[in-house]
Amino acid sequence: MIINNESIFDCTADFRDYLLKDLAEPEFAKLYLETSLEHYAEDGDTQMLARAITNVVEARTASGEFTPLTDRDLKNLSDALDADCSPQLDVLRNILTVLGVHTPTLHQ
Repeated sequence: MIINNESIFDCTADFRDYLLKDLAEPEFAKLYLETSLEHYAEDGDTQMLARAITNVVEARTASGEFTPLTDRDLKNLSDALDADCSPQLDVLRNILTVLGVHTPTLHQ
């Protein structure tokens, strides 16, 4: 059997698809965010924290089981992820609160 990139891609799945499927489950999403907060407390990387929050929001919104975020919340999240600026911690904190995650380690 000859293995090439095409055959490899045919036999593998996209990690992001699996992640988003798992993140649609509220308990998994909460653990994922809590772990992301622990990493944030260690390294202070707000971009990675914002990416984790975005993953959860995307997964939970796509599942149709989670819709408490308003269009304004989603715009604020998008603005917080703008590559030209650092994510605003107060916006991230508010979105985490809506997601049901306490943020004692999230401080400026």
